[in-house]
Amino acid sequence: MKRNLNAGSTSMIMLIAMMVLLTMSLGIGALALTSMRRADRDTRSSKAFQASQAGLELGISRAVAALPANAGVFIPTSSNITSEIAQILPGCTATYLVQPLADPSYAWVTCTVTGNGFTKSVRSLIRDRN
Repeated sequence: MKRNLNAGSTSMIMLIAMMVLLTMSLGIGALALTSMRRADRDTRSSKAFQASQAGLELGISRAVAALPANAGVFIPTSSNITSEIAQILPGCTATYLVQPLADPSYAWVTCTVTGNGFTKSVRSLIRDRN
């Protein structure tokens, strides 16, 4: 009786190859899932940032429009602009704040938007010009 000592080696090689393929497949699947989550998070963050930029532009335009009534200087103002920004980012809350400096012809305008789980603020220094 002759025994073949290599009879089980093919099964072992196939089992190892299957384990390597399974490990690679799980790694690629995890990478794809992480990438999709990151893309979704980046999209939501970008929308919140764009809404805050739109709110900043609205705040600046309102602050500049109020200059003739305020003798050409900026006055401290805070306003809830959720209804205007909700057209861009539904379900958000948005406010802008105008803070004059020591020289009231300069002011910081800050807009903060919270939506889709993100809070984004944008700030700009503006100056009154005749």
